Amino acid sequence: MPSAHQADDSFIDLWLFSRDIPDQNEHSQLAAHLSTEELERSARFLDPQDRHRYVVSRGRLREILSGYASISPQQIQFRYGEHGKPYLRDPASISFNLSHSRHLAAIAVSTQFDVGVDIERVRAVRPNLPERYFSAPEIAGLAELEEDAWQDAFFRCWTRKEAFIKALGEGMRQPLKSFSVTFRENEPAGLTWMADDAEAPDKWAFIDLAPAPGFAGAIALKTNGAPAPRLRIITEQQAVSR
Repeated sequence: MPSAHQADDSFIDLWLFSRDIPDQNEHSQLAAHLSTEELERSARFLDPQDRHRYVVSRGRLREILSGYASISPQQIQFRYGEHGKPYLRDPASISFNLSHSRHLAAIAVSTQFDVGVDIERVRAVRPNLPERYFSAPEIAGLAELEEDAWQDAFFRCWTRKEAFIKALGEGMRQPLKSFSVTFRENEPAGLTWMADDAEAPDKWAFIDLAPAPGFAGAIALKTNGAPAPRLRIITEQQAVSR
């Protein structure tokens, strides 16, 4: 991954990378970026694979953000919101969010808008799962779909909702049932209803992702009605060639 990159307000950057690195030297270099607190947390993982993936995720995050902030990865300092969402302490104008599923990780970076990202491995899910987490309109809409369309619609709905929650930074204080998103195949990604804010649908933009075969994803941006930026995807191979 590069040590410097050009921020551009007209884009939102999505960095995609594997959390499984067989090269021990590269893994050690990433571990050297981490703070004392991060190293202590990594040591608490009982599963070696979980420990490895945590170090890669945090090391890559620091490496990527350092390019926007023009400082070293070790100099990156985080602050945390009331409900645990991490923010860059300086410059505060850079918004970012990290998501991972299995080996794959995604980091979204915006210089304009609050951002949330979610990626999920597409897999079989229980048919009654929407009843636990989704809003009444979402539950009813999913129930109307044919079986072969249901799974993709479920993960469109799930990733959009998770990305929205993460962009808000409210954690579980904002119940998943308290807002609705679109999820049908030919329907534009968007927020359609929020219980405590009738104007919320006009404040948010969504971008659907296909981060890798077998994975679904979404980005949520609080644009407050401004045009949504274009998506710029940066993979490990592209980053190395920069």
